[in-house]
Amino acid sequence: PLNSPWQWTAFAGILTQSSMLYVKGHRVEKVISHPHYDSKTKNNDIALMKLHTPLTFNELVKPVCLPNPGMMLEPEQHCWISGWGATQEKGKTSDELNAAMVPLIEPRRCNSKRVYDGLVTPAMICAGFLQGTVDSCQ
Repeated sequence: PLNSPWQWTAFAGILTQSSMLYVKGHRVEKVISHPHYDSKTKNNDIALMKLHTPLTFNELVKPVCLPNPGMMLEPEQHCWISGWGATQEKGKTSDELNAAMVPLIEPRRCNSKRVYDGLVTPAMICAGFLQGTVDSCQ
């Protein structure tokens, strides 16, 4: 199962997937899945990983800032996304870590027939540009 710590190695401060071949990763001690994660709907698809040894912060490794519990996100508010995903539809994953600032999209608009057709639940965040230029869905 994905919540088994021995299945994971954490990497911090790397900007290319290929560099994982040459850099020693950090062993994961514990995976803490969201208590309300639903594998069918993908609601609450988030987890925390406790590492065997703490990371050392530097100019490439910094703590992430999370919103306060109950904080309301506003449509059109901008947020950062990052990942190794494909940069074009049905394309290969990127070797380089990509990041972009994108606007949040209100759930009603995200769930319209021409966008996600009801697949986005209240426990999800929808963000990106509807023209298809930048999003976190590739």
